[in-house]
Amino acid sequence: MKTMRGKHGFSLVELLTVIAIIAILASIIFPVMNAVKNRAKLTQCMTNMANIASALKMYQMDNRKYPDAIGGMAIPGTPMERAKTGLYPEYINSIKGFHCPLSPVTDTSAIVTMNVGGETKHYYAYSSYDVYCPDPAGGTLNYGTFIRYRTHWAADIGDVAFYEPHPPGTNDDLENQKYDYKRQLRFKSPSDDTVVTWCSYHRKSDSKSMVPVLFLSGQCDLIPAFEVEGPDGTSGSRWRTQPKKG
Repeated sequence: MKTMRGKHGFSLVELLTVIAIIAILASIIFPVMNAVKNRAKLTQCMTNMANIASALKMYQMDNRKYPDAIGGMAIPGTPMERAKTGLYPEYINSIKGFHCPLSPVTDTSAIVTMNVGGETKHYYAYSSYDVYCPDPAGGTLNYGTFIRYRTHWAADIGDVAFYEPHPPGTNDDLENQKYDYKRQLRFKSPSDDTVVTWCSYHRKSDSKSMVPVLFLSGQCDLIPAFEVEGPDGTSGSRWRTQPKKG
């Protein structure tokens, strides 16, 4: 005759202990995973920017000037992959090379219309390194934003003083202004420390926020967003930003 034995299950205390352990592990793992993902996206963005610098050098050698827009000036009604202007596709063969992984813009036909020097110009919103299109709380992309890439920042030496010198605390004398005035892509041979563009999609709300800044040499540095764009995103050093030394 077989003896019936009662099945042994987990007690309530054991179940609660297991749940508590899982919750603790999740609280440790999830932030680490998010940090790894964000770091990977930053690395991809900086790789894109380094490739852009190389492509710009080749473009300049072939055309004796730099392009008006990295992703090309937009053609209304034509998606970016069909427009084939700027560095695409001859110098950069995929439009993904113009797109930061953190950008919410997925529509390659989306166009930014801006007034530049009294002239209306169109840019592709998909090109993260030409313009910055933040995604506000309402969910509608704000396409009327500041241009990141420009060949022409200051019409004359007097315009330079409207931007903060870099690094912070630098004595903004005439010599510095003359030097920064020459750091524009509209000139035939700008220096390697000329700012090409930067990516604001990595900017956070805290004061320690960093943004990648691309220089013509191909050097891409993480520089405090406060220094590059100022506290409100519209001031700061911008194109006067200097690369890190060493």
